[in-house]
Amino acid sequence: DYDVLEQWDIEVSDLPEGSIVLNEPDSVLGEYRNVMIGGAAVLVAESLIIGMLLVNVSRRRRYARVLAENEERYRTLFESSPEAITVFDLERRIIAHNPASQAVSGYPSDVILGTRLEDLPVLLPEKLADYLELFKRALAGELIDMIEVPIRRVDGEMILLEGYPALLKRNGEVYAMQLITRDITKRKQSEEMIQKYMRRLEILRQIDHSILIRESPQAIARAALDELRQLIDYQRASVIVYDFDARISKLLAVY
Repeated sequence: DYDVLEQWDIEVSDLPEGSIVLNEPDSVLGEYRNVMIGGAAVLVAESLIIGMLLVNVSRRRRYARVLAENEERYRTLFESSPEAITVFDLERRIIAHNPASQAVSGYPSDVILGTRLEDLPVLLPEKLADYLELFKRALAGELIDMIEVPIRRVDGEMILLEGYPALLKRNGEVYAMQLITRDITKRKQSEEMIQKYMRRLEILRQIDHSILIRESPQAIARAALDELRQLIDYQRASVIVYDFDARISKLLAVY
């Protein structure tokens, strides 16, 4: 009996091997075994949670750093781009434009920023309905190809822009529309000059052909007048030949 052993100050370890001790109290380990196991499980669970949180925080910090780097890279490209870039929010207000955009219009930022598309002073009133429709279609997800936008600069000069709209997304959601434009006025003028030149060459070729297939001078003159009308918008014209030796003029054709 454990109480008797205690009374006679005998240690359990002094008993012969195989002895059975009755009424022996549980040890601290045995008494609190379940509590200690439960506590250990809680500590392990908390450690796992803390580890997961630390990993998540690390990932968030890395994501935030990459995002900040990307935003800084975009800002640098935005500011230094030779192309004019204008950003509209979903309410058609301008929320950003780069120096190239300001140079194209000639208007300062305090006039342009915050202005709605339909209130922009550079746009021609007769074109507004078309632009609003394009904006609506772009936000609906339609892929809009290149568009031509005639504008009136702050100094009154009319120029023609070539524009490329694109949606901007954040976390998969559209939050703005970006419009990249360039001035194509001189290019258009050059193209028109080339077209006019080619048209003139074609008319001269037609005149040459008409001369070859006509037999009389009158027929040749009449054909020439008909073709020249495509080059010169005249109301009255005539072809007169003059004989310097005989000092005689003759009317061949009149229009």
